[in-house]
Amino acid sequence: MSEIENRFSAVVDVETEALKATGERDKIVDELGNLRAEYKVKKSTYDRLRLQVAVYDETISFTELGLYEPHFDFGDSADYKYKIEAVRQMQKAMVKQKTAVVCHTSWTLGESASKGETMVNRAIRLTLRAFNNECEAAIANVRWNNAKAMEKRLENAKKQIDKANASLDIEITQDYLDLKLSELRLTHEYREKLKEERDKRAEQARLEREEKRLLREAEEARKEEEKYEALLAKAREEAGASSSAAQEEKIRLLEQRLAEAHEKTDRAQAMAEKTKSGFVYIITNIGSFGEDVVKIVTWAPSSLQRCAESLGLNLWR
Repeated sequence: MSEIENRFSAVVDVETEALKATGERDKIVDELGNLRAEYKVKKSTYDRLRLQVAVYDETISFTELGLYEPHFDFGDSADYKYKIEAVRQMQKAMVKQKTAVVCHTSWTLGESASKGETMVNRAIRLTLRAFNNECEAAIANVRWNNAKAMEKRLENAKKQIDKANASLDIEITQDYLDLKLSELRLTHEYREKLKEERDKRAEQARLEREEKRLLREAEEARKEEEKYEALLAKAREEAGASSSAAQEEKIRLLEQRLAEAHEKTDRAQAMAEKTKSGFVYIITNIGSFGEDVVKIVTWAPSSLQRCAESLGLNLWR
């Protein structure tokens, strides 16, 4: 028997090691599966927390929260200002009518209904103060690159404050939140409209300065043309019936300079006219900023003409 055991001992040892290795492999597979499941749960938690933090951390790309889409289309900033004031008046009315924050339960304190009502009113006032302060901070800091984040910040503030008030069954109403969101959006779009109007005024002033400069150049060119016309007429008169080679050369040079002055006058007048022609909009960078997103560059015609000339190009209208 020992002879057989000695003969096949190596085989037995291999089988033992194989079983041992199989057990270790199964253990590793189980651990890997547990790690993957744990990672999935923690990754989900991380993504959720990152999104919550994003409404307070402006270093996180605003594209993660989505691009802001305008909600209003008023003609000028005055219309936005009027609408903002109207929304604020509606908010004040809701607070006065006690429909901004409501308590869904009638409470008593020490068997006293009046004390319970006082407790609830105090909690409602604190809720309004906390929520309004959060809204004011968001509205004061809203900009083009964080408007969506500020919207989510208001929604998150309502959710967190309602959660803290759950034991008293106190809740900020959705209508009040909607008014705050409207104020936020109106304020953001009001500031954008103000910037747009300032830019338009600045561009209009620049165009007017450009037009005046070009008109001055056109007048100077016209006077220069008249000067050469007078000099040429005088030279021809002096030449009379018989003229020398020197006189003919003088006349030729004056004719050349008159032609140059005439061309300069036409060019200056044309450039002055182009400043009255509005703007040229050029679409560029198609697809560079995402699907269906393009860059629009605004050019005044005179600026566009100068750019084209610097590149050796001709423009046709």
